[in-house]
Amino acid sequence: RGADVGYFLLSPNKDRMPHLAEISMGRAVLVTPEGTKVAIDNPERTISGEVEKIGPEGITVSTEYSNIPYSHSGLYRCDLGPNVATFTRIDRMIDELQRAEPAKDGKLGFLGIINPGLQLA
Repeated sequence: RGADVGYFLLSPNKDRMPHLAEISMGRAVLVTPEGTKVAIDNPERTISGEVEKIGPEGITVSTEYSNIPYSHSGLYRCDLGPNVATFTRIDRMIDELQRAEPAKDGKLGFLGIINPGLQLA
């Protein structure tokens, strides 16, 4: 990691970590003060990061933000963030489909791609 990446630890507010079904190492997460709505576009309310480690002491998150949002209670929530790798794969697949079947003037394509200008019933 570069020098502009910081790390912080999200510790559980109970004796042990809760069961984490979706959060894993390498996964993008959003960190927001407890009781605050997630606001991806406002780093004073929500920052994004990547899970570096999960252990009994908590979740270590790396981020390029220099500050974490202020929490009156000192508690934070950790939500799944946008999975950039998945979006990249979806974008690549759509490109492949569009190359395999170029747009037709107002007709439904063989692969089920709806082209711009197609009138739907």
